Amino acid sequence: MRPCLPFFAILLLAGCSANSEKRVAREAAAAMTGSPETLTAVSSLTLEGHGTGSDADGSFTVASYTRSTSYRRSQWRQEQTRVTTPANATQVRRGGFDGKAAYDENPDGTIARLPQQEARRRRTEMYHHPVGLLLAVFANRAVLSNTRTEGNLAAVDVTLDGVTYSLYIDATAKLPAKIVSKEAGEVMETSFSQYVTLHGYKLPERIVTKRDGRVTSDLTITRQFAGPDLGDLGAPGA
Repeated sequence: MRPCLPFFAILLLAGCSANSEKRVAREAAAAMTGSPETLTAVSSLTLEGHGTGSDADGSFTVASYTRSTSYRRSQWRQEQTRVTTPANATQVRRGGFDGKAAYDENPDGTIARLPQQEARRRRTEMYHHPVGLLLAVFANRAVLSNTRTEGNLAAVDVTLDGVTYSLYIDATAKLPAKIVSKEAGEVMETSFSQYVTLHGYKLPERIVTKRDGRVTSDLTITRQFAGPDLGDLGAPGA
């Protein structure tokens, strides 16, 4: 006869299984901030830097870049000064994500609301930084599965709002190496390197984003701060 497990033992096994799926996320949080509990105290992240980029109109130099993200409000706002190649024309672009809506700021200061497909795309960007994805994990807003090892990387799949993000961490240093997701048929991959210690946190100074294998952004972060909530980052004047 097959032995029956006591009810408390079943609960214990279920809990161990759930915790094992969080192992990669816990190791990443501990490597970055000391512990998952320390990471969950973060409400916002501000990044400033420069680099290069490309889009449907061609390649450009990112002379300056600022993105502020409020994870508590599910908002981010960005300003980017581009110098196009080879025309050498300068353009300042401002826009962001406001909970469920995406927007751009026109040169005259008016706000243009963007289609829902772009809103979903920009929502995905919130979780293409390890701070944002790990906060969602430890707020129990995500489902974790498929913990595995690929080469020298440990990985776990994190499903959030219907999108699955694969988090990869260095098997030795435990720091996040990349996040990969697929939204509306587009594969987005963001890699992280050159970690530095700031205010007790280890954060990446180089962030490279690819869309369907093409590099769309290669940024060097020169200033960053993970801290308390920044307040409303919604569309100006909205």
